[in-house]
Amino acid sequence: MMTRANRFPRRLGAWLVRGAVVLAVAGAWGCGQKDEAPAPAAAAKHQPGDAGHPANARAAEVKSGYDKACKGGDLRACSNLGLMYDRGIGIVQDVAKAVPLYRKACDGKEPSGCSNLGSLYLRGRGVKKDPKKAIALFEGACNDGFMGGCTNLGVAYEAGIGVAKNPAKAAAMYRKACDGKDMGACYNLANTYVTGTGVDRDLAEAMTLFQRACDGGEPKGCFNLGVMYATGEGVAKDVAKGMALFDRACKAGGANSCYNLAVLYKQGKGVKQDLPRAAALYDRACKGGHMQACSTLGLMVEQGTGVAHDGARAVALFGRACEGGDMNGCYSLAVDYENGIGTGKDAARAAALYRKACDGGQMTGCSDLGRLYMSGTGVASDVVAAAALFRRACDGHDAAGCFNLGIAYQHGDGVDKNPALADKLIHSACKRGIREACAMAAAKP
Repeated sequence: MMTRANRFPRRLGAWLVRGAVVLAVAGAWGCGQKDEAPAPAAAAKHQPGDAGHPANARAAEVKSGYDKACKGGDLRACSNLGLMYDRGIGIVQDVAKAVPLYRKACDGKEPSGCSNLGSLYLRGRGVKKDPKKAIALFEGACNDGFMGGCTNLGVAYEAGIGVAKNPAKAAAMYRKACDGKDMGACYNLANTYVTGTGVDRDLAEAMTLFQRACDGGEPKGCFNLGVMYATGEGVAKDVAKGMALFDRACKAGGANSCYNLAVLYKQGKGVKQDLPRAAALYDRACKGGHMQACSTLGLMVEQGTGVAHDGARAVALFGRACEGGDMNGCYSLAVDYENGIGTGKDAARAAALYRKACDGGQMTGCSDLGRLYMSGTGVASDVVAAAALFRRACDGHDAAGCFNLGIAYQHGDGVDKNPALADKLIHSACKRGIREACAMAAAKP
């Protein structure tokens, strides 16, 4: 008797998603941006959202204005127009068109153009990758007073990209840029104080800097400050204040903050439970690129929790989450294809999705893939492969995997019979909530 895992296992993970050093590095290339090129100061007023999202109604007008001004010799306009092409802000993304615009601005001594061009050389986007050239461009922009260049230089020193890794120098660059009113730099500097990277760990200073970034329009600063208040890290715990900060960042386009607010409303932590509000926030976070939010919203839609039941919509949400790298989304999509929930049954597709989830570290996917191999459903029957998958799941702390491995040892399916080990695994699964395991353990004389 094989068992499948709980239909919705460990889907939420930690109740708070924190943006710390990794997010700082990923987002450091521009104040409030999620890609590598820093946003020139003049362009920041016209930034409608993250890269690749539709712009506001003024996008065409803004593009036309920058184009005319650039042709008239306004080099900052050239840089800003390049940024629109680079990010796909209100227009079709076209990095190849951004390159000559950045280069024109840089050749004319416009430092924002040099810094943005450097970001392309750093990653090899639209140009041949050349980290050393990127560093030279960042240094030039920084020395010419463009603080985004200093921030980018700090990221390079922190990560050791194109230069020798030097956390202390990275912190110094962030400090210079932060003092020069680059809020992304204040955010990055705050993270160095949280982790003690290149500076002495100082949560009070980190909070001050997150607040400064938040007040300066950097949503990630509000987000991390909200996490500190919500968890009581470095400050007296104040969930209400944390929620207010998440709300502020969410309204400014911070998907992680929308997600955290959704979790709080869904679980009723520090606020009265409000499932419709939670669903709306998960939807906003999902649309903002938060894949775990897509996956969780899919579950709510599939169950009709706080939102109308819609099997097809749930499948679409799981698909989006899976394509975006959320392995719980892949797992849920596999369950739907296996059982024909919101879509037609497709055992082979289910097996492929369980495999993707398993390979991505979702251990319940390993257990359920093993179950398909044991029965020959959607894949060729292979009891040895099944037992190996159960073992992988069990070693990854999946209770259903341990139970199924116990059954395999009990019957000698894919492994040598071992009644003692079978009993041990079944009892372990029982203690971790697998009811079938408890029933089996109780029935044994």
